[in-house]
Amino acid sequence: MSHNLTEVDTYTANVSVPDDGDTRSAASLEGAFQALANRAKYLKAHVDVKEQYARYRIEAPSPGVAAGLKLTLAALHIPVDSGHFTLASNEVTLPAAGIYLVSGVLRMACSNTSNNLEVRANITAGTGSDTWESNQLKLAATRVADGPAVFAAATGLIKITDPATEKIKILAGVSNIIVADDLVDSHRSLSIVRLT
Repeated sequence: MSHNLTEVDTYTANVSVPDDGDTRSAASLEGAFQALANRAKYLKAHVDVKEQYARYRIEAPSPGVAAGLKLTLAALHIPVDSGHFTLASNEVTLPAAGIYLVSGVLRMACSNTSNNLEVRANITAGTGSDTWESNQLKLAATRVADGPAVFAAATGLIKITDPATEKIKILAGVSNIIVADDLVDSHRSLSIVRLT
């Protein structure tokens, strides 16, 4: 009687098949089919990982956000999201542990106009508190006193070991950060792609 194989999420190293002269039975072929079924499940899981991505709009209205506090994350005007990430409380919950490619582009200013200032924001995978972590990217540019908004961009890898506690968020690096009021989403966006 026929039966279904139980696939295992592992890349089975060898696919053994009977040689000429070996006695053939269902059992002599089952090992080869099992190995191929395991490989198929393993490869499908890795292909599915590549389809996990999201992009968000970064906001910080006047009078600005204090240093160390989260900037606002919102859906884009035209949403870009594979449906695997959750945005809540201005931080992104990721679907699983792994390595993520994270990119931020931000046109920002600061309401402090008294002197030259490094305007910066940090993309971080913190553990819930709004403090800076070592697992972060820095978006920074120097603005002259009373100068216009500046562009900053950063791309890098962030490792997530516990997605239940490590959320991706953007923290103001200096007080009174204002994201330039710009309708172009590409001038103020956070992009996340799962790599592994």
